[in-house]
Amino acid sequence: MKNLQLLREKRPLVHCIGNDISTSPTANLLLAAGARPIMTFAPQEAEEISRQCAATTINCGTPTREKFDGLLAAAKGRKGHSLIVDPVGAGASSWRKENIEKLLASADISVMHCNFSEALALVHKDSSFEGVDSAQGEMTVKTAVAKALAVKYSCTVVMTGEKDIVTNGEKTAVISGGSHKMSLVSGSGCMLSALLGAFCAVSQDSFSGSVSATVFWKKVAEMAAHKATSPGSFATALIDCAWEITPQQMEENQIEYQ
Repeated sequence: MKNLQLLREKRPLVHCIGNDISTSPTANLLLAAGARPIMTFAPQEAEEISRQCAATTINCGTPTREKFDGLLAAAKGRKGHSLIVDPVGAGASSWRKENIEKLLASADISVMHCNFSEALALVHKDSSFEGVDSAQGEMTVKTAVAKALAVKYSCTVVMTGEKDIVTNGEKTAVISGGSHKMSLVSGSGCMLSALLGAFCAVSQDSFSGSVSATVFWKKVAEMAAHKATSPGSFATALIDCAWEITPQQMEENQIEYQ
C-alpha cells in the first residue's frame, strides 16, 4: 500500500500519550515502521507539543487525574492534524468512563480505536466487561455498534477483534488476518493506536489511514508468528517485522468493503 511508502518517506512526528505498560515498545514500533515518536503527558507542555506534530494519539489506559489533564491539553493542541483516541477500559469504572466521555465531548477526534466492550460502554449499551478484554459478539452486531459509535462522535472507528472493523458510519472495511499470539503481548492494542496516528498523518483521510494501519498490524502479526515460537520472541519479532514489511506484503491481506 502506498501509505506505507509515504510513511517511510515523510517520517511524521507523532505525539503519543500511551499506556504506562507499553510506552517503550510503542516508541520502538513507531521508529521501526518509519515514524518519529514524542511522548509526554505533562499538562504544562502537552498542548504545545501536540501543536508541533503531524498526529496526536492519546490512550486512556493506566489513568490518573494528571494524565487526564494531559490528555485534554494534548487534544486542545491539535491543529488540523489527526487525533486518535483509545478509550481503554471505558467500562472499567464510573470515574474512568466519566473522564473519557468528557474528553470525547471536548475533542474533535479523527479516529477512535476500541474493542467491542469499550464501544458498548460508550454507546450506553450493556456489556460484559472483563478488564480491557472485549465482550463476545456476532460480526453483524459488532459492525452495527461500530457504526453507531462513528456516527455519535463523527469519526472513524477501528474496532479490533479476530476480524477488525473500520468504519466512518458510511463506509466499512473488515480486515482479516493477524495472529492469536497478539493476545500474549501486553500493549499490542496500544501499539495499533500509535500506528493509526502515524498512518493517518500521511493519508488522504482518516478512513484510508485507519485501513492501512490495521492491515499493516495484521500482516506484521502474521509475519512475526512465523518467526517466533514464544511470547517473548513474538514481541521482539513484531518490531523486526514492522521494519521488514513491504507495501507488496500488505497487499496480501484480505479486506472486505461494505
